[in-house]
Amino acid sequence: MCGLVGVVQRTGIPESALLTRLGDTLAHRGPDGQGQYRVEQVGLEHRRLSIIDHAGGHQPMVADGVVIAFNGEIYNHPELRDELRLRGHSFTTRSDTEVLLRLYLEHGLDAFERLDGMFALVLHDTRRRIVVAARDPFGVKPLYAWQDDERILYASEIKALLRHPAVVRRVDAQALEDYLSLQFVLGERTLFEGIRRVEPAHLEVVSLDSLAVRRTRYWEPCYQADASVAPADAVAEVRELMAASVRRQMRSDVPVGAYLSGGMDSSVVCALASRCTEAPIHSFTGSFREGPAFDESGHALTVADHVGADPTVIWITEADWIDALP
Repeated sequence: MCGLVGVVQRTGIPESALLTRLGDTLAHRGPDGQGQYRVEQVGLEHRRLSIIDHAGGHQPMVADGVVIAFNGEIYNHPELRDELRLRGHSFTTRSDTEVLLRLYLEHGLDAFERLDGMFALVLHDTRRRIVVAARDPFGVKPLYAWQDDERILYASEIKALLRHPAVVRRVDAQALEDYLSLQFVLGERTLFEGIRRVEPAHLEVVSLDSLAVRRTRYWEPCYQADASVAPADAVAEVRELMAASVRRQMRSDVPVGAYLSGGMDSSVVCALASRCTEAPIHSFTGSFREGPAFDESGHALTVADHVGADPTVIWITEADWIDALP
């Protein structure tokens, strides 16, 4: 988890102190590093949590006229790196950020559909005089935006946008109605008027000449069934796809843990992850003392024992909730 801020404005160089102030609200997302990029019309601030290549993944990262601030992880970065090397690219780090940057240099806006991962990013392409913002297909990583006639702001969390002096805090009444009715805010709205989500599987291209924003959906799921596939073959394919997905997500330069709630999804993921490591994987379970109807720790511990995980149970209390609420 990293944090990023992007400022795109009609004229002038974004202020360093302002970028730092917005970035400070995201310090909890990235305790391992801070970086800033400022040129005419564009400013990027990044707070880094190191997962891959501690020493070499400093951001914002620059290569051949393109600058990127990136939050997330690209699971197929080794395969993409090999492919790009065959196309003549060389690398100075082991980070997936550099792979993403060079993939964009090779394929432009078509790069995003080649990614297997979770990501939110803002990049400045000085050659084409554009800024690009994008989110992963399922919106795992957050990215929010606000704009007026003079500027467009991007950030990993709404609280960073709210620290900009031009942003006024107002409740979006329609979004609040959606939330109270559905426990979810629909579309690109947020609970703050004027602040929107960059939607999953979308990219936005901002022209630095006009500040016009062009939005494109670069991926969507296909629900077309193949009647020729036998049920047993479909089961085998799903099993292999899940196992392959977990294997890719175990690529890391830091220890990997698994959230084990006790439900089917997390139990399957924890079991598959345990097959990918020689040492026991660490599992974490949140539990409640309000009675057996609210406590799945028993099943979670049974799963952990079955797959050889090293379990930790966190007992969550009313006081914890109250303390965390602010």
